Amino acid sequence: MTPVVAPKSMLYWNEELQPEISEEQWEFCCGQLAELSPNYKLRLIHFKYLHRFYRTPISLKRMGLRETDECWRCGSALASFLHIAWSCPRLRGYWSQVFVSVNQIVGRSDVPSPLIGLLGYVRDTPPEVRRLHALLLLFAKRRVAIHWGRQRVPAVRDWLADVTYGHTQLTTFWELMPAASRPHDIWDPFVSWAREQQIQESEGDTLSE
Repeated sequence: MTPVVAPKSMLYWNEELQPEISEEQWEFCCGQLAELSPNYKLRLIHFKYLHRFYRTPISLKRMGLRETDECWRCGSALASFLHIAWSCPRLRGYWSQVFVSVNQIVGRSDVPSPLIGLLGYVRDTPPEVRRLHALLLLFAKRRVAIHWGRQRVPAVRDWLADVTYGHTQLTTFWELMPAASRPHDIWDPFVSWAREQQIQESEGDTLSE
């Protein structure tokens, strides 16, 4: 019998994640690609996080494209993928605020974790808000990707601008679909929360990296 070989990308993640991600969790995160959004640019961002496409100081130094492996934000040595995308001290405030807002919107009390924030493991979220939960986190990590390689850290206000813009664009797209195929009312919790927070609709920017 041929032994089951874990995906290489999952093994790379497990070199940094504690606790490690299981194959069942990994399959769920990969399955999100087809369900997240009709916008291929947003799906591509999730794909790039899953397979760690973004170059880190460590990999750039190995390739001879950078003199040091220090984080471009905080200066820490051996800046890995997890450090740049999640655990850099200068990113902690951003992710903490994102999780506070997301928990309020979808009625969760999740502790910030890369399994949820970066890999999109929202399986424990009730089905009626699971897609919204994943989209909110996708926009959050998209904002981190936009600032990749820069000293400046992403701002929560920019994430919210992206979400409000995405709400407008994706809702317009879904309205063009046959009624039976539309994801019904997934944005309602966000719209209600934004109204309470007095967050205005924003033009945001194009839904790409």
